[in-house]
Amino acid sequence: MRVLLALLILTAAAPAAHAASYSVPARGATSTLTGQTIALAAGQVVWVEERGTGAALVAAGEDGVPRDITTLAPVKGGPRSHSVAASGTTAFLQRHVCADTNCRRDAAHDLVRVDLTTGAATPFDGCLGLAACGTCSGGHHFSFGLRGDVLGISGRCARDANVIDLATGETRRVPERILAAAGRYAVTSPDEQTLIVTDWRTGETIHRVSDVYLTSVIDGVALDVDGTLAWSYGAGVNVLAPGAAQPRTVPREPERLYDVALAAGRLATRTNGGNVEPVTFQVDDRKIEGQRNPYGWAFDGSRLAWAAEPCGNPVIQVWDLATEPPPPATDRCIRARFAGVKLGRKGAVVTVRLSCPATPARGCAGTVAADLFAGGRPVAQTGRWQYRVRPGETGTSRLRVERAGRLRGHKRLVARVKIDNDSGSSTTTRRRVRG
Repeated sequence: MRVLLALLILTAAAPAAHAASYSVPARGATSTLTGQTIALAAGQVVWVEERGTGAALVAAGEDGVPRDITTLAPVKGGPRSHSVAASGTTAFLQRHVCADTNCRRDAAHDLVRVDLTTGAATPFDGCLGLAACGTCSGGHHFSFGLRGDVLGISGRCARDANVIDLATGETRRVPERILAAAGRYAVTSPDEQTLIVTDWRTGETIHRVSDVYLTSVIDGVALDVDGTLAWSYGAGVNVLAPGAAQPRTVPREPERLYDVALAAGRLATRTNGGNVEPVTFQVDDRKIEGQRNPYGWAFDGSRLAWAAEPCGNPVIQVWDLATEPPPPATDRCIRARFAGVKLGRKGAVVTVRLSCPATPARGCAGTVAADLFAGGRPVAQTGRWQYRVRPGETGTSRLRVERAGRLRGHKRLVARVKIDNDSGSSTTTRRRVRG
């Protein structure tokens, strides 16, 4: 009895599992503005990496060691896009590869369901048996989200969409595009000014909100498992709880666009700066500022994850909200090396090739600009454009020529290219680009 009592006391006094924030190198992390490429599930952060013309689903825990979960075979073509959603021990991985730059034909489309514990990947029918979806052109390209066992998935062929409970197989079709689904609830939008929250199992309307402003540029709508709805507007975020007649307002900085997420009764936001501007993450009154984040992000109520890329090397960062955030990724970037320049045939674009040394392995980042001269006299210029090049690789920057009409009639042109690394280190190179 005394031994048992001692064991009970030791068990009660044992410390809780240690929470930690961490960072993981992710050299091949895919950058996208239109889909999620990061998720939180099974106590890990999960993301998509490009491997040449193939792809991999990768995961890491607090040890910061990336591990491949499953891979997709190489497919030639491009542009290409990837997205992932995950919850519990299940992930959905999608890849879309165009056969040509105009994307008139598909080289490949994959949608697979992945067991995160075993890595087993099986094809998944995103149309859920709907014949019209399966036969239409471009039908195999889906937007989707996974919360718990509830998958909401929308295709391009029709306005209606599907919700499925993966645990029971129960499926319901909803009459509009799904913006989010969680628990018994789904939020849809018949237009760009209206949000409708329904109990997808019964079809009952829970909320109908008008006079909102929706755009494909941001993920401005979120739904929690209890039916709480959040949407961004010009100076903050509105949060409408079940049974409430009016939303409460959560203030944010004016004149910014915000992505929003809801989980476990908590609101997270991300300023949307596109592909260049630093962003700010905020949960409650805690902020992380100045991240360069052209990637997806994830929030599960206790952790926030994103891929930062101040230089050319992406780093997956996970903030356990019970602790301090991870140290910011290094922004001591290397200046890229000039590797060539070409003026487009119509004179509207200057294409600059930039190479980044393999060491130190921080990656190259900064700005690049070009001035165009005829007979030693400046005649046109480009603006300053941000670049990012990964270690040991070569990239290109397409610089739009301002007032390109001034180049007409000049048979000999020289470009003066200036490259810097945002910290005062710069180099200038001259090359003939015409004549």
